[in-house]
Amino acid sequence: MMWQADELQKLEAGIQDGTIDPDELYRAQAIAQISEHYDTCTLEVIGAITLGFLLFSVSGWLGAAAIGLMAAQLMSNKAKKGTQAIEAIEAGGADLSPWLPAEERMIYTALKAQPQALPPAQEAIAPDQEAIVPEPVIQPPPTPQEVAESVPAPPASTSENVIPLPQVTLAETQSENPILNYQFANVACKLGERLRPTIVTAKPRVGKGIVVAHGWRWAKVAHPDLTVWVINPKPDHQESGYWHGVDRLWEKATEMYAKDDEYVTQSLIQFVEEWRSQPRGKTLLIVDETIKLEATQEKWYKEHLKPLLKVESSTGETYGRTLWVITQSPQVGDLGLSGGNRSAFDLVTLEKPESMDHFEAIQKSYNNLPQMPPPEILNRTPRRTCAYLSWEKGWYLIPTMEKPAPIEHPTQTNTLVEEEMILLPETTEQSTKLMEWLTGTGQQFAEDGWFTPQTIRKNFRCRVEGKLKYFKEDELLVLLKELVRGGMLAIDKAKGIRVKESL
Repeated sequence: MMWQADELQKLEAGIQDGTIDPDELYRAQAIAQISEHYDTCTLEVIGAITLGFLLFSVSGWLGAAAIGLMAAQLMSNKAKKGTQAIEAIEAGGADLSPWLPAEERMIYTALKAQPQALPPAQEAIAPDQEAIVPEPVIQPPPTPQEVAESVPAPPASTSENVIPLPQVTLAETQSENPILNYQFANVACKLGERLRPTIVTAKPRVGKGIVVAHGWRWAKVAHPDLTVWVINPKPDHQESGYWHGVDRLWEKATEMYAKDDEYVTQSLIQFVEEWRSQPRGKTLLIVDETIKLEATQEKWYKEHLKPLLKVESSTGETYGRTLWVITQSPQVGDLGLSGGNRSAFDLVTLEKPESMDHFEAIQKSYNNLPQMPPPEILNRTPRRTCAYLSWEKGWYLIPTMEKPAPIEHPTQTNTLVEEEMILLPETTEQSTKLMEWLTGTGQQFAEDGWFTPQTIRKNFRCRVEGKLKYFKEDELLVLLKELVRGGMLAIDKAKGIRVKESL
């Protein structure tokens, strides 16, 4: 069957305005050719059956059987061509009925409505595309107007359709991609701007220190009159930049002192009292490494820190005071908080795929804590880390955050000892042995408790890798600076060096 002139014009117009693809034109032509053959096959089958009856009356069963075989072959060809028509129809996404001639449109609609009546295809017109057989639906043939109205227009391409997530392709965004259920967020900024009593918990090396270090800087931006005080019982040269710029810093390696050392205890008490006695105004106290404080200063931890948490949770905000507590413990009960006291504190917990035990433990303190993002999601993010914010009741993915740079110049508000402490590396085994010598055997060489560097160099020695070692001047200077950083030595240019415990 040939295309009429008006039908060709309609098809060409459809191609030009983009409503029909050229490939669909090919399929429409194929359907027209198949439908013509389909009609021919039908006439041939009818003729074969009529001829079979005539031969039966003349030559009996033998001739009728031959004609029956011919009719069966014709029926098979008809079914085959009909199935090819279905595959040609289904290979394209568009509905072709508006552009088909009237006869072909009827055949097209009938074939789509009852595809199950035909046997499986042996070959297809478009073999490189997979045929999709729809569920059988019997309905009257649609009019061209109904078909046109039922075809949705493609969405306009706008910048709003682009999802700005790393390494997520368009194909993924069009499917059910689970990473799209979570958002990246600047958790440190949210923490700093909110400025409320908060417990920050995570396992070591997950990133709680970095979040808090950026958090107090964001707090100073959001609250320009804010003062920031820090208690850090575990100095680490790799983290020395965390506290650069705070207003007051208490930083001592408490493990270098005896447990419940009286000097350390009184120093902590005085530091906290000074923080609480500031004139009315916004002020933030950050208590780092609470597990370290509990292990080394158990008395102060129980008698002073735990009561402080309860007092500040109820009255601190009234006077402009805010307390942030950083801990590795997932059990909030370790801080002496429960019930109403705990609810007064916000919670920030940071998790990685390998910290599932920490997450499961903290769920015991917070029953309503939702499930954290699964490892397959976290492993696709820059830091493989997520954070739960209790005031937003949701998890966020953490983007890359750089460590604050180590300081170059100490702040004027720090004492001499504090300035030295935040500039020097972490204490070593050799400096620990030096401290033991200064507080023990070495006291016989001190004058009124004061040592000169020459006296220490002449008399101090310890075993290093099994050998007795005296220290050169530059080596000894490094050890002394480490102890100054730990807050264990006082320096006087006229008198020398003295153990602070004996002051």
